[in-house]
Amino acid sequence: MLEVERCQQCGRPKWICQNDDTDIAVDLFPETCHITAQIRAEQRKAKPDDPATDGQMYNFEVYTRSDTPLIDFRDPFYKGKSKDHKFLASIRRKWPREHPPGWSPEEEEP
Repeated sequence: MLEVERCQQCGRPKWICQNDDTDIAVDLFPETCHITAQIRAEQRKAKPDDPATDGQMYNFEVYTRSDTPLIDFRDPFYKGKSKDHKFLASIRRKWPREHPPGWSPEEEEP
């Protein structure tokens, strides 16, 4: 069921990314995958007409130079992303909120 709901383009649930409700918005920001960048650099170095590189693909194994367990990098990474998200949310344009007919401020939750 999860795979059926997943968008083949972005990987998010279809009910989010294919929804045309104007209340749903997206902030776009660049991300750099250093592994992909390194693979592409190696591929550019390889000569396309060199038979030794025919069918060659790159795989990778991630490691730390200091032998620090990779899991130790998870929390600091997401803390930094959280700060970035809070900054983006603070500068995001606030759209006026529409209320249904008959709405009153008393109905608003604190």
